[in-house]
Formats: sequence, structure tokens, C-alpha cells
Amino acid sequence: MIKTSIFRFLISFFVLIFASPVFAKTYVSLTPVATEIIYSLGAQDKLLGVSSACDYPVGVKNKQIIGDTYFVNMDYIVRTKPDYMFAMQSAKPMLGELSLTKTEPIYFEFSKIDDIYSAIFKIANLIDKNKEAKILVNQIKSKIAKYKTNKPKYILYVVQTVPLITIGKESFITDVIRQSGHKSLTSDIAHYYPAISLEYVIKTSPDVIIICFGRETDEMRKLFPNSEFIYLTKEQRDLINRPAPRVWQAVKFFSQI
Repeated sequence: MIKTSIFRFLISFFVLIFASPVFAKTYVSLTPVATEIIYSLGAQDKLLGVSSACDYPVGVKNKQIIGDTYFVNMDYIVRTKPDYMFAMQSAKPMLGELSLTKTEPIYFEFSKIDDIYSAIFKIANLIDKNKEAKILVNQIKSKIAKYKTNKPKYILYVVQTVPLITIGKESFITDVIRQSGHKSLTSDIAHYYPAISLEYVIKTSPDVIIICFGRETDEMRKLFPNSEFIYLTKEQRDLINRPAPRVWQAVKFFSQI
């Protein structure tokens, strides 16, 4: 009888240990990039908060806003105790207070499309979504491979017109343009987003000038009467400027120019 009782106790003990649910990690996101990745991995149920810039997909509008580029609601972080905060490297200086909490900051920086894949795997590894990450990355790569023009053009991508800022060698958008089959005329400038002069642009002779922000282009139109001008909508800007899972759509956009 005693042996039977001990046996039952041990069985119950091991069932309790191995059947107990593992507490899933929780997290917040200060960047639309991480937010889109989390939703693409189907892991939004443990996403406790997002930044005011996070607007995709539609369901993110129901999430708690925890901050923006200049402010983070640390009271909310202390109260909800997320395991991770996902943010861009540029946000690091303002997140010093995180060291006083149990929330671990995870930072990202992007200079090529491969960095997007690395970010997906990094987030997935932290939140136990490795299988989903492999499927997602393979899907993105497969879609990108479908879009490459056989009529390459020289493209000047203008981030803003006043001052005149473009994309350099370190910007992932340069890699997006390259993989679409075209060439960014400023791809050799060793910078993320360099400021350039109109005199510099004149030497490049762009086939296409894409304007991201700003409409003051009368002077540029006079200087480049043979260039095609494309003005991006907000949706197109978000699609191209965010190094997120939708990057294949950005490659498609450029390939169809």
C-alpha cells in the first residue's frame, strides 16, 4: 500500500512538473519594424505595448501606446514588467532607465535586407517562434526572387528635398534598389542618409528621381527635364522606409518602375 502511494505521488509530481505551462515571454515594441515582425510571426498576443508610430497591421491600433521617438512611459513598463523592449539602435540614449527595471532592451540596426532576416530570427528566438521565423524568411526570399527588372535604371532616391538628403551605402534601401535590378546613384557614399547638393545630382544624370518627403522640386525639374519624377504616398513611404517583412513589396515597387 505504501509503495502504491509513493508511486502515485511520484507520478503526480512528474505530471505536475512537466505539464505545468511555461510562462511565455512578454514584450513591448518602440519601432514599427519589430511590431510588424511580431505580427508576421503570429506573436502579437504577448505584445503589451507599441510606439505611436506603429500603424501596421490594422490590429496594432488596439495596442497600448507606450511612447514615441522622444518619450517612453516607464511607469507602464514598471507596472507590466515585459521581458523585452524592442527598439532601434538610435533609441538607445533615451532608454537608460530600463537598467532600473527587469526589461531587457533589444536593439536593431539595418544596412541591408539580410539584416531584416537576422532581426526576424533574433526576435523569434527570444519568443519561441523559430519555426515560424524560418517559414517567414523563406517566403520573403522566394517573393523577392520573383521581382528583378531586366531594364535597369539609375535611380536617385530623395529622402527629403530641403535640405537635400538621399540614401547612402549603409542604407538598406540601397540594397532594396539593387535587388530590384536598378542602381542607386548614391550607393557609393559611405553613409546611411547623406546630405548632397544639386551640383552633385547634376553629375549623376538620374533616369528616375523618387521624392519621399517634400514637394519643392521646381528647380530639380528644370535641371532634369528628362528624368521621371515619382512622389511617394504615405503608404509607399512606410513600405519602402521600414526594414520589415514587407520588404519584398518594396523590391517589387522598384522593379516595376
